[in-house]
Amino acid sequence: METFIKLLLSGLFVFLIFLSIDGVFELNYHTNFLLLGLSADELESLRTKTVRPMLYLTGIYFIYRYFTGKNPTSTVWPVYVMFASFSFVQFIAFFTSPFSIALIISFLLSLFVTVILRIAHNKRQKDVSTF
Repeated sequence: METFIKLLLSGLFVFLIFLSIDGVFELNYHTNFLLLGLSADELESLRTKTVRPMLYLTGIYFIYRYFTGKNPTSTVWPVYVMFASFSFVQFIAFFTSPFSIALIISFLLSLFVTVILRIAHNKRQKDVSTF
């Protein structure tokens, strides 16, 4: 399980670097990444309904943590919160977006990554609390 978590986090690291660099230099490159069959307008609508609220929820959560005086308990925690927020807004998108099989696959994939990140956080938190 430890190797699987490291591989997943490494792959996620490279994937997020690629998307962030791509988003800065070429906004139209990923017109249908993981969501084959959607028009550019439908994809932009789905992004607006999922990615932006996910970023807002993540920011709200960490501002709340700041005001309550709590710090993240592991270095994996912020990434876990981001994916948990993304899974949550994708669940809501089932009721507000056109239904597609790709939406279900994307939701299940993000939910799977969220669970693995929670396991990684619990393991890292256990390592940190032993000091």
